[in-house]
Amino acid sequence: WALSRQKLLILASVFVTKKQLHAPSHGDLRENGAPCGMKYRDMETLRRAVLPDDAQLLLLHVALSSPERAANAWKQWNQRVDLDDADLATFRLLPTVYSALVSKGLSELATPRVKGIYRFWWVRQQQLFAALRESAQLLHAHEIPILLMKGVPLAHTIYADDSAYGSPAARAMEDADLCVPLAQLPRAIELLQTLNWRAKYPEYAGCSLRHEITLQRPPRCELDVQRYPIEACRWNAFNEQIFARALPFEWQNLPLLMPSHEDHLVIICAHGMRHSESISAHWVVDAVQLLRFCAAKNLDFNWSRVVQTARETELRAPLCDALTFLRAEFEIEVPETVLRELQKPQNWVFRQEYRAKLRPYNAANAFWLHAGLYARLKNARQPISPRQYVRRYWDIDGPLELSRVLRRHRRSRRAQIQKNVPGA
Repeated sequence: WALSRQKLLILASVFVTKKQLHAPSHGDLRENGAPCGMKYRDMETLRRAVLPDDAQLLLLHVALSSPERAANAWKQWNQRVDLDDADLATFRLLPTVYSALVSKGLSELATPRVKGIYRFWWVRQQQLFAALRESAQLLHAHEIPILLMKGVPLAHTIYADDSAYGSPAARAMEDADLCVPLAQLPRAIELLQTLNWRAKYPEYAGCSLRHEITLQRPPRCELDVQRYPIEACRWNAFNEQIFARALPFEWQNLPLLMPSHEDHLVIICAHGMRHSESISAHWVVDAVQLLRFCAAKNLDFNWSRVVQTARETELRAPLCDALTFLRAEFEIEVPETVLRELQKPQNWVFRQEYRAKLRPYNAANAFWLHAGLYARLKNARQPISPRQYVRRYWDIDGPLELSRVLRRHRRSRRAQIQKNVPGA
């Protein structure tokens, strides 16, 4: 263990690399034929790799633009894309697109197949809501506060509002995201296990610096119990601030919580501006409708709070890129002063971390992801040594256990490849 901090982080990142086990997937080729694994040379190319492509932009304009532009975009998309060849991100957007066509008086343009996809996601949603309701009732009975994020609260507040689509079914969901106070997390997991929830990756359940614990339960229900509402900020003091600013959210006659609109925007944009094998464009709809909802309801949206949160979390660069894209493409009103504050230079470690998030995962990028997280912990005055960091992130007690980490990661990666790649 007598290693320098830099060598220790490099060693740890190498042992969890996915590079050797990477297999082709549907998200490995962009529309222009450029592979995701290419070496990007400039930030503009990196940003384009994670932002919606031209086909997805057409669907987003169907969901978010005026009826005239939505009708033209829908016709262009049908001429350009065969539904049989649509990727998963497009499949997730179609319920929102169908709801948008209906709410804009263009229901005659929606094919029966698109309506069938909408019904498929509605059924999945009802299964998820039934499982989540039972789980939330149990946690509430034991006086554990529940903070719901993204899909469920947005569907029942913003998507269900008449200013948007008028129905929660417009938001496709494969899982539910919730957060409980860190001190009550072990008790919450024990209670959820009594309802037949099981960890998807049990080997990582004891890693206290991991962002979330993913639970599964039949039929095809998934629950992401997050230790930290914002992935980049993994310390308890910031969690307490998020809970203190949270808004009351009543769902299924249960008094729950949801993040403040300002915190929710940061969560949505930070989650969207990163590389993924199947790029999801839902974050665009979530962010645009969130800001439009606040404007329609004359709510005082505090942009200063957004800037302050981005500064505290060192997420200024991804938030700036996301808001710049939304303003240019969907005419969202973002104050110039906000963008100027977000454009201020960051520490070089966080700049490299952001570049790593925009690239496909490999050993070199893993180093910068861990370096950024470690730097945030130090900036937040969290006393943690490199040895403690490795122990808390991978749940190991000594260097001899690194081989165990490698083996269990390879097993998980092989299982994921066999599940997601046809013919694997």
